[in-house]
Amino acid sequence: MTNRRFQKGLTLIEALIAVAIFAIFALLVNSIFFNILRGTLKQESLKDVKQSGSVAMEIMEKTIREAESVTCNASSSITTINPDGTSTTTFQISTDAITGTTGTNVNKLTGEKVRVNSLAFTCDNTGVYPVVTITFILEHINNTTNPNRAEGFATMDFRTTVSLR
Repeated sequence: MTNRRFQKGLTLIEALIAVAIFAIFALLVNSIFFNILRGTLKQESLKDVKQSGSVAMEIMEKTIREAESVTCNASSSITTINPDGTSTTTFQISTDAITGTTGTNVNKLTGEKVRVNSLAFTCDNTGVYPVVTITFILEHINNTTNPNRAEGFATMDFRTTVSLR
């Protein structure tokens, strides 16, 4: 019999164990990588929604705050008389976006990557200064090949109250 210390090579069992350990390690690394990628996609979706909603809210707030007067036409539309006293601005939903119309100029306030689920204006003229509550919901447009994937979906509610000066 030969001494085992001097034999070179691996047995079949040792080779199978090494391959199994490598396969498990590769699956774990792959899983971690795809989870990080999904998290990044979700964060990008949320960032797009938050950024678009904040810009739209800021524009509507500023316009309403500086207006001479406001008229809630319907729950999803409001018209302001601008400080010059002659022109008006109307905010409403148009083709899944919040738009602001001044004269013949129509400006889209929300980005291309989001859609508006709802928009509501509530006017309270009982106080000294009129108060307008703006509420809307934005969702990210999922452009992935599978629209049911959760990482591409993001929705956010926006709400504020503005008092005219």
